[in-house]
Amino acid sequence: MTTSPGKRLLLPAVALLLPLLAVAGSAPHHEEPAGHHRDSQRQQNGLSVSFQEGFPNWRLRQLLGQVSGVSICAKGRSFLFQRADRPWQADDFDEHERYTKAERGPIEVSTIIELDSVGRLVSSIGENIFYLPHGITVDKDGHLWTTDVARHQVIRLNKDTRKPDLVIGEKFVPGNDASHFCKPTKVAVASDGHFFVADGYCNSRVMKFDPSGKYIGEFGKRPSATPGANLADNEFLVPHGLALFESLDLLCVADREHRRVQCFHAGLRQPADFGQFVRSLGSADDLGRVFDVAFDPSGNLLVLHHEDSGSAWSASSGPRRAAW
Repeated sequence: MTTSPGKRLLLPAVALLLPLLAVAGSAPHHEEPAGHHRDSQRQQNGLSVSFQEGFPNWRLRQLLGQVSGVSICAKGRSFLFQRADRPWQADDFDEHERYTKAERGPIEVSTIIELDSVGRLVSSIGENIFYLPHGITVDKDGHLWTTDVARHQVIRLNKDTRKPDLVIGEKFVPGNDASHFCKPTKVAVASDGHFFVADGYCNSRVMKFDPSGKYIGEFGKRPSATPGANLADNEFLVPHGLALFESLDLLCVADREHRRVQCFHAGLRQPADFGQFVRSLGSADDLGRVFDVAFDPSGNLLVLHHEDSGSAWSASSGPRRAAW
């Protein structure tokens, strides 16, 4: 792959979307009135982090359970995907990866919370659709692409109606063929409508579809069972997040349990290049488990990771850079 001279990949080992740290973390022990915010500077392992102490406010916290995904649109609005009163529990799936609590029905309250750029509530949607929310992505047109690990499906919500208008996969039926997922984790969407799915917890693959939802192809495999064997470039152990950078025709995968990010050709320019390995990042950086990745408009890659130090989301002593 060729890039312009000096093109670099920024690898700050920091939590993605730092202003939303208070959302993903536990609620503070005190409640503050709506509208009360304090700007704060905190130091985390030498990295200065700015955020609003009172964000989210008391009203928003009443709406949130486990927050499994966050996506930000071009207008700066955030979409939080949350599980309300239904956290993911150890007995939610049987030995065949089938959801064991379908009789409870979908979550009745709003599972998607829309906020403006300063954290004010804009809308709450997604009632009576999802059983166990996981990933959310807003595309350039404003459609919301979601994954539900209980349903084993990818569900797109229309930008106008906010109702499902495209559903891929068979409801509650896990599988590993072209028409089934097994606990899919995240979607990345190209400007021409092609989209990619990290089929993450069971199948260790990334799949590509055309704008109508027709299967095109896939790459990735489970790791070798040989103890101590070197990991292959396309081996995944829970591909948990995706980041697409179209100008480089690059698709990066958060390979969570391998503690690394792997990047591949997306095949948007040359379809035959889809799935060709570009490079791997993280094995020498001790990132810990990598949960998600995202590109900023300049082509810097942001990495959401968790160090195994007993602390919460943590930051490195500074940004790390890797030249393409």
